Amino acid sequence: MDYRGKVGQFYHILNDCYKRNYQIYDWLIFFETDEFIHLSNYTNVKLYLQRDAFKNCEIIHLNWIYHTDNNLIYYDDRPLHIRFPEVEPNARNNVKNSKNCIKSILRGHIPNVVINCAHKLTSKLKGCNGFGHPEVIKGFHTLNSDFRFYYIDHYYSKSLKEFVEKLNKGDCLKGQSDLYKIMKIKCYFKKNKLTLEKINFIENHTKLDLTQFKVRLKKKSYYK
Repeated sequence: MDYRGKVGQFYHILNDCYKRNYQIYDWLIFFETDEFIHLSNYTNVKLYLQRDAFKNCEIIHLNWIYHTDNNLIYYDDRPLHIRFPEVEPNARNNVKNSKNCIKSILRGHIPNVVINCAHKLTSKLKGCNGFGHPEVIKGFHTLNSDFRFYYIDHYYSKSLKEFVEKLNKGDCLKGQSDLYKIMKIKCYFKKNKLTLEKINFIENHTKLDLTQFKVRLKKKSYYK
């Protein structure tokens, strides 16, 4: 595998982690710090992974539930689940046949694994959903599981201030270009309400020109 460049370095880290640990652990979880496993029927993840349903499974795919900014501009020190109870509509309504992003839990003790996707990790293994039902993933989106039971709480943006701080730090893979930042802002407003207050806050704290978002706001008649 060619590990040249930042993306290659990222996958080198994932593969190196698995290679160093796969003989030690039964399962390895590749989640980020803003992602939390929700298990309604289990008190801890070890009990969950010991389910008979996973005996023939080599990789478990769990859907995200994306939590919105709850229209909060500033950080406060309340727990995440108190600050951001609101989730995107498809998840809240458990809409059938809607697709959400996934993250994966990879079984240990499998030699020669090659991780080449941050979400599904690899397509070469026997995959299943959070219930242990066989599942083949194309890309890194899949039909929603039943969100009453097993999923990942994804607190991506948190408050607007926290989102902007992360935006200004840049991305370890994508860098700090204005083009990349605008792309991330577009993604942010696909999940969160577009308001003039938010646009002005981002402009004041990033020095970006967000005229295109103000035009969108006028077209939607959010303000006059």
